[in-house]
Amino acid sequence: MAKIIISHFSGIRHAGRWETACYYEGLLKSLVESGNSVLHIVSSDFLDAPWNGNNEENDNGSKKAILKEIVDFSPDLVIAFNNSIPQSIEKAVDCPFILWDADSVNYFNDKNNIKKNRSRYLYFSYSNAGVIDYYNYFSAPKKNIFRMNSATSVQAKQKRKEFNISFIGSYFNFHPALQALLHKNPEKLKEIYRLFNSYPEEINWDFYNKHPDLIGIPLNSGILQGLKGAELRNQLIATIAPLGIKIFGSTDWVNIAQYSMEAFLSYSKKLVYSLEQNEDIYNRSKVSISIAHSQNITGYPWRVLDIMASNSCLVADHKTDLVQDFGKAVPLQLYNNPVEAHQLCKKILGDDKLRDEIIAASQAEIEKNFRWHHRFKEIEQITGINLTDLEGDGKIHRLYPQSAFKQKFFEEVEKLPTNWLKLLSGIYKKCPIIKVPYNFQVSLSDRINLKDEDQKLYKISLD
Repeated sequence: MAKIIISHFSGIRHAGRWETACYYEGLLKSLVESGNSVLHIVSSDFLDAPWNGNNEENDNGSKKAILKEIVDFSPDLVIAFNNSIPQSIEKAVDCPFILWDADSVNYFNDKNNIKKNRSRYLYFSYSNAGVIDYYNYFSAPKKNIFRMNSATSVQAKQKRKEFNISFIGSYFNFHPALQALLHKNPEKLKEIYRLFNSYPEEINWDFYNKHPDLIGIPLNSGILQGLKGAELRNQLIATIAPLGIKIFGSTDWVNIAQYSMEAFLSYSKKLVYSLEQNEDIYNRSKVSISIAHSQNITGYPWRVLDIMASNSCLVADHKTDLVQDFGKAVPLQLYNNPVEAHQLCKKILGDDKLRDEIIAASQAEIEKNFRWHHRFKEIEQITGINLTDLEGDGKIHRLYPQSAFKQKFFEEVEKLPTNWLKLLSGIYKKCPIIKVPYNFQVSLSDRINLKDEDQKLYKISLD
């Protein structure tokens, strides 16, 4: 039985707890089914800045508890997605340590620490562009960098088709910093956006290093990437909405009304994050569409594999890795713009035979190459740690913060009326020495729409 630590960020808050997204749930479930012992860490429980931030723990009591758990567990392997993991763990272990990208390197935690200790890690990327990023951004040793495909635990099940088209994902907002610059200096925003669009996508994280004259402007490459992603996603959803779409994702989707009332009326407020929920929606859909984030240069989202494993037909944006991985075995339906997406969806919805052929080919390729046990075999070859066909039953334990009183206190604070939250946020702004846990920050952001630049709050994405 191998002992493995899995650590990842969560932006999904439900019933006072950070939840685990479908992708990670499938990985954890498969490791346990293979007979492994897993210590599960949701970094949002322990870090004030678990995404594109740092790994400093937010509570000394938790730090001591973490150290004891890690020493007692004595892991054989650590996997940290986006390097989002309490820093005391890295200091306490000497086993193989894998950094696996869930986003581009631009959004990793403790990026400077990675650069200082670049030889310490193994680097896994789901995309060919990510492999290049590891070398260019961190100067990581090439022998430590690996293309490691994603995998899926979604199963095809016969269900009554309720949706012509489904989409699960986040609504991307127009960032407040962009809005502020638009009002203050629209010509400067035009200049930055033109330059960014002309810059090679594969190294757009390096944009500001190449344009030092822009330093001081309250933007970054991530915000500009988000703008491009929002533009495509909103236009595309609005374009295919007349064909009959059901949208699941963050509550910000109500803002789609300014692009399409039809899309707005198709939004479901149901919180969707679990493996079972995703599986159910895809199996009840004739077509499921994937719209990659703009940070995906060559790669494709893990949702692509979930759709291909289900009884839904995938329609996705054109990505070179997707063609490389599936093009010879599956008649992929790929678009380059919203109009093409509409045409493909309309064609597939009107041709049951073609749709069934695409679904069958997709499922066959998933079973052949894209289940988690396929990835475990590859990880075994790299690390020398046996992860499959182990004797005995696997088990999983999730590590929670030690300070239960503190957690309970802020869970109760979250229930306060909005006017009370506004008062508390004002106190926090005037007394920044008060450390507010990440989950409370997110609650404030969701409840009263505080400005990022004022409250240093994080905008959460489900994708």
